[in-house]
Amino acid sequence: MQKDIRLLAARADLYIELDKPHEILKALKLIIQKDPNAIAGSRLLESFVDLQKIPSCADFTDIGYLLEIGYNNFLLGDDICSNEMALNSAIGVFNAIFE
Repeated sequence: MQKDIRLLAARADLYIELDKPHEILKALKLIIQKDPNAIAGSRLLESFVDLQKIPSCADFTDIGYLLEIGYNNFLLGDDICSNEMALNSAIGVFNAIFE
């Protein structure tokens, strides 16, 4: 039986492992080129955790960039997933972006 295996761009871990942090963009592109079904994760929509603040522009452009280079699968972190309101907001953002 063949397993469905995908690469995961665990961005926070990847970032700290790179010799030159600015190469994160090239690394993210390489991962999606090697696996078109790769998953992007780590620190996505972090500003959604504090529901008292306006979500950051960086969170929206972060998702936009990942979509632009080919990512269609995302892994949200524990901080978002453990807060039902934050999770619903994050899902709403993805739904709005995908429309």
